[in-house]
Amino acid sequence: MTEYVGFDVSKEETAYCIKDAAGRILARGKVATGPAALFGVIAAHCGAVGRVVMETGTLSSWLARELGALGLAVEVIDAREAHSVSRLQRNKTDAGDAERLSEAEAQARLLMTAPGVGPVTAQAFLAVIDDPGRFASSRAVGAYVGLTTRRWQSGEMDWSGRISKRGDAMLRSLLYEAANSLLTRHRAAHPLKDWARRLRKRSSHKKACVALARRLAVILHRMLVTGEPFRWPQEQAAAEA
Repeated sequence: MTEYVGFDVSKEETAYCIKDAAGRILARGKVATGPAALFGVIAAHCGAVGRVVMETGTLSSWLARELGALGLAVEVIDAREAHSVSRLQRNKTDAGDAERLSEAEAQARLLMTAPGVGPVTAQAFLAVIDDPGRFASSRAVGAYVGLTTRRWQSGEMDWSGRISKRGDAMLRSLLYEAANSLLTRHRAAHPLKDWARRLRKRSSHKKACVALARRLAVILHRMLVTGEPFRWPQEQAAAEA
């Protein structure tokens, strides 16, 4: 089992939260701020650490460096990014921050099982989507990020134009790059990739990447809802066997 750890550091105490890949809380609490205490928490509760994160702060670099010397890699993320990704609630607490950091990292790791999706794309998707439950269906996400075509209807005329480009421009660009990577750099076969290649033959590479980016947005949202990782055909067959 892989665990994800979030630390919210203050001068005297550090709140921690440890979750598994499914988002279940395995342990949470507070310890004195210091490398030995933080390392002790992980040693006591973790068997296979997937990722450890803490927000930037006056003590974060020192703690990350000391924990690194003990063989534990720690990712220090910008506080503004952490707040954007975690959508910290109004009743802010250190324990709540640690839990949301841990949860965001587990969700990001889940999204990164999809081809072409790296840490930046995963974090951006989480920040923009926020609560997956606010969408009536996964298909609505494509329109939300501006990857669906605008449509005009007047009398007997009914035609589609370019994509709407509504929503977050950075996420839209990242999804496009993920689609381009899947289409051009990933060698493994997948029905999604085959579909995009057929579309490219009928239209253009750019249009195929836009359509594939839209489908990736739908798939990533569905992964957040179900908690299931992206599977290649051979993995899907093994899971169903």
